Order: sequence, then structure tokens, then C-alpha cells
Amino acid sequence: MSTNSSQPQPTAVPDPHLRSDLDLLAVAVETGDASAWSRRLADLAGAATWQHRHLLVEHSLAHPAFVDGWLEASFQAAATHSPRADDDDEAEVPDDSVEIDPTALPHGCLTSAGTLRVRQVTAADEAQRHEQLDIASPLVQGALHAERQDPTAWGTLFDQARGLKADEATFRELLSAAAQSCPAGWAWQVSALETLSPWWYGTAASSYGLAEQLASMAPATRSELLPLVAATRAHEKDATEATEQMLAEALPRAQAYLVSIAGDEVELVNAANEVAARLHAAGRTEDAARALAPAGAAVDTLAWSGRGGATAHAEVLARAVELGLL
Repeated sequence: MSTNSSQPQPTAVPDPHLRSDLDLLAVAVETGDASAWSRRLADLAGAATWQHRHLLVEHSLAHPAFVDGWLEASFQAAATHSPRADDDDEAEVPDDSVEIDPTALPHGCLTSAGTLRVRQVTAADEAQRHEQLDIASPLVQGALHAERQDPTAWGTLFDQARGLKADEATFRELLSAAAQSCPAGWAWQVSALETLSPWWYGTAASSYGLAEQLASMAPATRSELLPLVAATRAHEKDATEATEQMLAEALPRAQAYLVSIAGDEVELVNAANEVAARLHAAGRTEDAARALAPAGAAVDTLAWSGRGGATAHAEVLARAVELGLL
């Protein structure tokens, strides 16, 4: 079926659900003043809108110089005002002898910097990769000391553990700690599923089993999408009768969740785009179009990053038009 050439085509609109937030980030990057940005992240954490906050942290990683500068300035300010700092001019230059309380640092700077460090690791040499990953540990641990419920920091710990090839016992300990601290933490849940996926150290069955377990711990939340995440990743790796069955079970659950969040623009646009992007990557373009339809032409750029980007979104959007969904 081809699209009617006379039919108006929707124009993709990048990140309209985060427009004011990204404007705030742009000002922070341009001026180097992260105070308003930090307050925004803190407000979202205080309201327990963790996925919204996670999206903003992810967007900030596109500006590594800003994140690094924010961390450095935060440490300098904290060290200067530390009770252990001397009162003379040398106190203006912090050193390793000054212990910094993570709770004294601006909200979000440790999470952002720790996540950035882990994402920047590209070393093929195992020893060098371990060294680079270890650098992030104090930052991520500091973030969790300041806010134990931070799912982004927990997700970074899972990413780090995967890069370090942590054993199963370590993975299970991390899983238990994360589940206790933030049972509906999407960022760490997805990273944990990736670890148990057939792309890394598990199987389709192990990742899908964990997805169902985590979803049952946080019903009526975004965790309802986890079985679909596991199913699409497994199907993308190796399409089998078993992964087809997983998709058949997970799709209705995901669709029901998208219907339930119709009044939440940020969650709807992000979730609909993520479900669509994952389905498209698994070769299920028509299902992707149906998932994307509730978001219309609104694009969550993070959801498509690494999954075909604007080209893939345009294909799914066009298919939604062909199906009469838009």
C-alpha cells in the first residue's frame, strides 16, 4: 500500500515535550552557569518524575565540556567552603586532602559526570578499559550517596558492571540493591535486561524472565514495557518462534500502557517513540507505526538514537500515515 501523494504528510517535530527544558540546557551550556539547570533536575527528582529527569541528564551528555566544567566548578566551590579547607588563599584550589560531601554538590552533577565517564569508555584493551571504567566509580557512588533512588546512577552502575564483565553474583547483588532502592527505575531496569540479553551474557529466556519479574514489582508504571524491551532485543538478535511468542505476549501490555498515559505528554512522547523504535529495530514496522501513533509527529530523539535515527522515524511515521493512524 502506498501513501496518497495528495495526503498531507506530518512534519516530524524534535523533542517538543522537552522544549523548555532543552532551552534551559542551551543557556547553561552557553553561559557555563548550571545553577538553573541543577534546580530543574532537583525539582524533577523531588516530584519523583525520574524518567523526565533521566531524559534531561541524557541530553546533557551531548555537551561533555559542559558536564566536565560543571563537575570541576562544583568540586572547587565545595572544597573552598569545606570546614577542612584552610582560610588562606591556597584553600581556593582544592586538593585530594579535602573530603567532599556528595550532598553538598549541585543536584545532578555527579550523576551526569559519572554517566558521561562510562559512556566515553572506548578502549579495546581490557586492562585499559577497566581503568577507565573505575574512574567513574567515585562519581556514581557519590550520586547514590546523595540520592539513593536515582535510577540513572543505578543504570550507570549496571553499564559499568557489564563493561567490567562482573560475575553473576555481583550482578545479582546489584540487582537486589537497585530493586530495593527504586523498584520502578526504568534506566537501571533496561540496563539490567541488556546484561541478560543474548547480545551480552544471557539468553532470550533469561532476559524475558527478568523483565516479567521486574514488571510485576511495579505494576501500572513504565515497567510494564520491560517485557517488550526484552522481546524486541531478543528478536532483533535472532528471530525465532520463541521470540515471536514473547512479542505476541508483550505487545498488548505495552499498548495498554501507552493508552494509560495519554494525559502525560513527556511520558507519552518518550514511551511511544521508544516502543516504536525498538519494534522497528526488530523488524516490526507496522507494530511500530501503531505504537508511534499516539505521539503523532512528536519525536523523542533519544529514543531513536542508535536505532536508525531520523530515517527510521520517518519510515515508521510514513507507515502510520499509510495505515490511516495519523
